[in-house]
Amino acid sequence: MKKKTILATGLTISLLLSSAMGMAGCGEEPHTHSIGAVAKKDAGCTEAGYEAYYKCSGCDKIFSDEKGETEIAAPKVIPAAHKVEAVAKVDATCTAEGTAAHYKCSVCDTLFSDEEGKTVIEAATAIPVVAHTIVEVPKKRPTCTETGYEEHFKCSVCDALFADEEGKTAIEAATVIPEEHRLVAVDEKKPTCLEAGYEAHYKCSLCDKLFSDNAGTTPIEKPVAIPVSTEHSIGFGFTKDTVPAPVVEGGTLETKCTVCGKAGETINYLAGFSMDRVTNKTALKMETAGNYYITLASGGTNSRFAFHATKAGTYKLTFTEVFSQETLTRMFAGIWIKEDAYVTTSTGNLWSTTDNDWSTTDSLQPIINKYKDKIVRDETTADYSSLLGPRTTLNTITFTLAAEDIPENGLFITLQLGDKVLGEDGKVANPTEAGTYLIKYETPEE
Repeated sequence: MKKKTILATGLTISLLLSSAMGMAGCGEEPHTHSIGAVAKKDAGCTEAGYEAYYKCSGCDKIFSDEKGETEIAAPKVIPAAHKVEAVAKVDATCTAEGTAAHYKCSVCDTLFSDEEGKTVIEAATAIPVVAHTIVEVPKKRPTCTETGYEEHFKCSVCDALFADEEGKTAIEAATVIPEEHRLVAVDEKKPTCLEAGYEAHYKCSLCDKLFSDNAGTTPIEKPVAIPVSTEHSIGFGFTKDTVPAPVVEGGTLETKCTVCGKAGETINYLAGFSMDRVTNKTALKMETAGNYYITLASGGTNSRFAFHATKAGTYKLTFTEVFSQETLTRMFAGIWIKEDAYVTTSTGNLWSTTDNDWSTTDSLQPIINKYKDKIVRDETTADYSSLLGPRTTLNTITFTLAAEDIPENGLFITLQLGDKVLGEDGKVANPTEAGTYLIKYETPEE
C-alpha cells in the first residue's frame, strides 16, 4: 500500500512540473518560436504525402507560414495515387504472342485494365501466335561454281523454312544440290594440210572449262591436238564458172587440194558427152575401159550411157562428182538390158527404181529373174530436207556376169542417171544447172 502511494505522488509531481514549464514557455509569458521549414513529401502509389509546412523546434507547433502566425493542426495531406500510362496493343507474330492494350503505373509497374487505375490485373490479355505466311521457294539449279537447292517453303515474316506448303515440317536448311558443269560434246576436228585438228572432248556451256570425259571428272587445259595432216584433200574444186565442158574427143581434168590449192593429179578421159533434152535418148557408148566425162541434161531429163558386155566377169562403173549444185542429189534412175541392141526408147527389158523395186510386164519377167541378182548398187542415202526426203546418191554399180549370162551377141546394157534439186518453194524440182560427173568404167580385162 505504501508503494502505490509513492508512485501516484511521483506522477502528480511530474504533471505539475510539465504544466509549470508550458506556462512558463508559451503561456502567459510567450517565447519566441524557432521556426524551421519542413519540405514537401510527395505521395507514392500506396502512401500519402503532405504539402510543405513550418514547425517550431521549441514547442513543436506547426504553421502554414514562415512567420508562425497561422497555426495548423496538421500539414495538408497529398493522397496516394498511381501514375497511370497507356500501353499500346502489341500484335502477335508467327513466333511470339501479342498483348492487348492496357495501362501501367510508371512508378510501381502495377497493371490496370482501365485508364483510371481502378482495376488491377496480373498481366495484359495475351493475343495468340498467328500462322506463318508461307511462300514457295522454287528449285535453284546449280551452276559450275555455285550450289543449288531443292524446292522448299519459307515464312515471309520470320524466314523460317519448311519442307511442306502447310508449314508443318520445319527444316534447318533447304536440300543442297551440288554444283555441276553443263557439259556438251565437242566433236573431233579433222586436221587439214594447213591447220591442226583436235580430239573429241567436252566443254562446259556455262564456264567454258574443258574436260576429257563426259562426267566432267578430268579437266584439261586444251584438247589433245591432232597434227597438221601430211595428206592433201584432192578434188576438183570447180565452180559454176570454172567447170570445163566435156570434150567429145576426150581431154583432161586437173585436180588440186581443195584446202591449200596444191596441184593434184591430171585425169585423162576417153570421151566427153554433154547430154541435152534432144540427144539424151542417144546414149554415150563406153566401148573401152577408162574414164568418161559427162554433163547431165538440164531440166530434169535423165541422161543415158551404155556399154556392151561380151565376156564373163565384173563390169564396174564408179561415179565421181566433178561439179553440181549444193542441193543436187545424183539418183540412179534405171537400167535396160537387151540381148540384141541398145534401147532407143523409154521401154526396155528391165527397169529399176532407187529402192530396188523392179517393175516390168509379165512377158519380161524371165529376163528380170535372170539378171536382177547380178547387179549391185552402192548408194549413199541422205535426208536433204523434210520435204525432199531421203534421196540416194549413186556411188558405184557392179555387174557380175557368168559365161552363161552372156548371149552370142553379148548384153547391151543402158543406164540412166539424173539430178534433182530442192526448189525455192521447198519442193523437189528439176535443176536448171546440170551436174557434171566422171564415170570410171572397168571391164573384166582389167
